[in-house]
Amino acid sequence: MVGTVLIATAGDLTSLALPPEALFWGLLSAFACALYTISPVGLILKYSAPVVVGWGMFLGSLVLMPVTLMTTFTGVVDTNTLLAFAYVVVFGTILSFVFYLGGVAYVSPSRGSIISALEPVSSVIFSFLLFSMTFGMYELTGMALIIIATVVAGIK
Repeated sequence: MVGTVLIATAGDLTSLALPPEALFWGLLSAFACALYTISPVGLILKYSAPVVVGWGMFLGSLVLMPVTLMTTFTGVVDTNTLLAFAYVVVFGTILSFVFYLGGVAYVSPSRGSIISALEPVSSVIFSFLLFSMTFGMYELTGMALIIIATVVAGIK
């Protein structure tokens, strides 16, 4: 957790290196991650990860359908858009949830969520590679702390 704080604040605990909206959605995402890591373990052991993820996504889409019907679509639909959308749905959503929840069935939910803490590290690495962002000592220390915590959690 300290590593993530160092990345998010760049070492200055009086300010954030990200917008307040990002903090809000990040905290909401963390809560959701804890919920979907712990709650389906029994179901996954009984029915398998793909079945649980499929039903979860189906029921979630039914709940959110009224919201999508109230919003106006302003994008362009072409082949590239459809291919990008399909990629995000298949690889970024379906397979990632199936693999994550399938793995949580073999390791404890707490260990799975600790391993998923590598996400801020990957965000920083991809920001460097794709957007040429530079990072200071606090961000690098935060990444190191997250990696160390993940390795320690992996040791039985």
